[in-house]
Amino acid sequence: MKKLTYAVLAILAASAFLFYQTNTYFSEQQKAGQLKAYLTIYVAAPLLDNGGTVIVISNPISVEQWKALPRGENATDTDPLNAKREALKKGDRLFGVVASTNTSIIEFVYPEGGTFGFNFVAMNTPGKEPRALRTQEILVGDGGYTDRSTGQNIVWEYVSTIHVFGPKTSEDNSRAARVFSSEIMNLHPRKTLYEGANLYSPTDEQVEKAVLTPQELK
Repeated sequence: MKKLTYAVLAILAASAFLFYQTNTYFSEQQKAGQLKAYLTIYVAAPLLDNGGTVIVISNPISVEQWKALPRGENATDTDPLNAKREALKKGDRLFGVVASTNTSIIEFVYPEGGTFGFNFVAMNTPGKEPRALRTQEILVGDGGYTDRSTGQNIVWEYVSTIHVFGPKTSEDNSRAARVFSSEIMNLHPRKTLYEGANLYSPTDEQVEKAVLTPQELK
């Protein structure tokens, strides 16, 4: 993973929201001519207000599946000034999700042999004091889990754990959420289908149940 320096904060007017541009993360392979998937994660309250964790998973699909990928709910549709639109080339796709729970898990796809990137944008509501968004990638690797209800093995080829800074969380909380992400997923958090992406929104109670304390691990 290569993290770019903080992007210039830009106010983006779209629908009933104000958007503020922030950090962008890319896959390691960035070569000219490759098909690309871009994902914008719009961070809404309470995640924006409190801070928390976003776990981003990306898996490849065949080029044939990529070209046949249907249109669907896409949060960038209400953000015509999304900065990533300028980078789109023929065959590339721009996806968008809205993450609001203090722990949010996102799976999205990219074309096999291609590459991907994702960025975060704060989703502030008019009439309220805008909140700046600060994020940091603290873990990157691969992973997966076994769905105990079906026995299916779920593979996560790329996993990035992003800490969202805020007054009610710490990097340790984000590390713990990643360590126990398989337990969180086995509690079957609410799933929202987006174009090219799935968003899992566990409740605070589900996260608390899944994440064991150091004392509980003894």
